Amino acid sequence: MGSQAKPRTGERGAALVLALFMIVVLTVLGLGLVLRTKVTMSVAGAERPITKNFYAAEGGINAAFARLQTRNPCAFVFGMHDSPGDPTRGAVNPIQVNVAESRLVGFRRLAGTEAGGGIAGGGTTYLQEVWRLNSDTQEQATHTRRAIEVEVTLDPTPANIPGACNMQSVGGG
Repeated sequence: MGSQAKPRTGERGAALVLALFMIVVLTVLGLGLVLRTKVTMSVAGAERPITKNFYAAEGGINAAFARLQTRNPCAFVFGMHDSPGDPTRGAVNPIQVNVAESRLVGFRRLAGTEAGGGIAGGGTTYLQEVWRLNSDTQEQATHTRRAIEVEVTLDPTPANIPGACNMQSVGGG
């Protein structure tokens, strides 16, 4: 009427040991991934103020170049804020951007502007002005600093060279 299965003598508990081994391996892998994620987030958090300062300093260079195109090489300072997603909390981590007075470092002759074969004809020589721009930043909360120095060119050279930086410019000086 009923047949009874005979227990296998060589396989007792093998499935249990294998399952426990797999659980241990998967737990170790999961903990490794959690640790790696935590380290990655920590590194990203440490790089954030440095990156913000770099882009703030780059903004200072762009503003200095725009002012230089209007013949205003004077130094100026402005502030930026890292605003959180919640507008009710206000701005945090102010960044001060200091832009030094732009310095004229020289002139560069444009190619093909020799006597008799100028760009506009008639042997006119055109020169590019070469300017050095400096911008540095400091985030007050983390005391993180970043500085950028670049050389830019303006062309063609206008007849007048900018005056002293004690002049008041439009939009603040």
